[in-house]
Amino acid sequence: KVEIIAGLINAQSAQGFVVTALDDIPWLFNLRGSDNQYTPYFTAYAFVHANQTTRLWVDESQLTPEAKIQLADVIIQPYADFLSNLNTLANSSDMNKIWVTQSASQAILNRIPVNKRFIAGSPVERTKAVKNPIEQKGMRESSIRDSIARVRHLTWLENEIKNNRQVNETQAAEQLEYYQSQEAYFKGLSFQTISAVGAHAAVIHFEPDAETAAQITRDKVYLLDAGAQYLDGTTDITRTHTFGVPTMEEKKAYTLVLQGSIDLADAIFPVGTYGRQLDILARQSLYKNFMDYAHSTGHGIGHFNTIHEGPSFIGMSYSTRDILLTEGMVFSDEPGFYLPNSFGIRLETHIMVKNYTLPNNYIDSTTQFLHFEPHTFVPFDRNLIICEMLTQAQLTWLNWYHGEVTSILESTGRLNSDELNYLKETTQPINC
Repeated sequence: KVEIIAGLINAQSAQGFVVTALDDIPWLFNLRGSDNQYTPYFTAYAFVHANQTTRLWVDESQLTPEAKIQLADVIIQPYADFLSNLNTLANSSDMNKIWVTQSASQAILNRIPVNKRFIAGSPVERTKAVKNPIEQKGMRESSIRDSIARVRHLTWLENEIKNNRQVNETQAAEQLEYYQSQEAYFKGLSFQTISAVGAHAAVIHFEPDAETAAQITRDKVYLLDAGAQYLDGTTDITRTHTFGVPTMEEKKAYTLVLQGSIDLADAIFPVGTYGRQLDILARQSLYKNFMDYAHSTGHGIGHFNTIHEGPSFIGMSYSTRDILLTEGMVFSDEPGFYLPNSFGIRLETHIMVKNYTLPNNYIDSTTQFLHFEPHTFVPFDRNLIICEMLTQAQLTWLNWYHGEVTSILESTGRLNSDELNYLKETTQPINC
């Protein structure tokens, strides 16, 4: 990794790069920490020289013996000495150009002479956004395990509601965390679970509270947005459910959101595409019904790292940090709709950018195309789908996806009979 970053530094004719982002440092050194509740950060700064010499400013008492072995070729310095050490480095005669990001603090910039500053997006951020084969494998496998936890949770929750046992928002969230904690390599949640009933689901980042938690009932939709940190990947899954008879308004909104989710997941696009160019695919069905949502469609996802990883995203806005979609990037696909004081719908699935193999008879064989591969395997709620609203292409994708959900999760051999029955019932082919 240091060799790759040093190569990018040399390409800019710089002598070094100041690593300040807390999600860049764990990736660069293949280490993780516990200084943050939901993200495996450790508090540190780093500096990568163009000649591959690497420095890390950290509280050395936090390093395990194994971590010290991992850092054998790294110059470790006290965290408290970072600014003074950076000042010395920046003012040395062999430093003519130092790469620093736009998000670096003023205290850091003040240590670097103005004529030596090269301000640009982080080369570490750009590199880690493209997962290597080991990271890709881990992201998929951790998503499968998290999907198993979700199916177990849904089986349990539906049974509780069916038997008139009361479950509120926080109790449902705690039960899901229990199922997630039973999965291999579990290290904690990746953010506070959004467990929201009815009008609470209309609040995009609703935080349930034990004292005011609403009961999950048959007459209100239930939105569950949750993720976990595993040693081999990070997850973030959202599904919206009903346990009774939904209103036509709820079904229409759900189906429109589902159409957007499918249209993005099923996209085929040429190399050279930015995420912002695909955002309309997730919104067009809503737009045609004068509806929208006030958040981006997709964010990057880290590998046992931050749940919101840059620099790429799928949204309407423009960013100078944005880079082209590349095989190995992982995003969320999460359109939604929120009716204030009534209900909210969001559907979120992990998708990975993959090369698309063109048919042999394709006329233009010189253009390389990409597509998305889903990594989340949790059924959509068929009771909220108005089948007649789906196009044939959308229906074909939905039935294919549900087939994948059943095939992949059943093949693990880890679902009991009740969970497997639930899975098969919820993924039966839909015929209009």
